[in-house]
Amino acid sequence: MIRIRRSRSWMDKHRGYLVVLNGETVAIVRDGQSIEVENTTGKNELYLRVDWCRSPVLGFDLQVDETIELECGNSLSGLKLLMTPLYLTVLRAEYLFLHQIE
Repeated sequence: MIRIRRSRSWMDKHRGYLVVLNGETVAIVRDGQSIEVENTTGKNELYLRVDWCRSPVLGFDLQVDETIELECGNSLSGLKLLMTPLYLTVLRAEYLFLHQIE
């Protein structure tokens, strides 16, 4: 199983992030929400998408009866807000963050 927790943020507060697993959209995660996605075992690639921007692709190998915990959200905070145009164009594959929680 894949568990995804989206942190609360005023950026994209009213927008859902599409969860793309192995090339297919399987869910939407909203501001402050946690979701669970059932998955087959083996090698997987997952990323989040909103409009033309997305997160980096996260690859992982899921074993039988294993759960992977992920956290996601908008990468723009603090001084990065000054670089918003750059994240909407050149760095659009890093507009969202996605990482595994240990």
